[in-house]
Amino acid sequence: MKRELAMQAALFDTARPVTQLHWGGGTPTFLSHGEMCELMAATADHFAIVSDERAKYSIEIAPREASADTIALLRELGFNRLSLGVQDCDERVQRAVNLVQPRAMTEAVLHAARTVSSR
Repeated sequence: MKRELAMQAALFDTARPVTQLHWGGGTPTFLSHGEMCELMAATADHFAIVSDERAKYSIEIAPREASADTIALLRELGFNRLSLGVQDCDERVQRAVNLVQPRAMTEAVLHAARTVSSR
């Protein structure tokens, strides 16, 4: 990822402020907290990441892989939008697609996000 960031940076005006950022296309929350910090730092090394009201930074979250601590870290890293990976609330469907996550788990992630955003 770091090499890819450097290669892409060579193609852009890196002084231009980055106001939109999205981590997704899967479940980036499988990364450790340290890896997420390292990836955001590497992004900031190559691009002008803003940290003001212009920032619209989103991430795909798998409720199975996101604790309240993860949500808090993501907010610290600048993420202010979440996309929750919920294919269906019906447990039979969840088993069929091998993505079982109890409703309470999803609600816990939502609660953590609301708590962090209200600070």
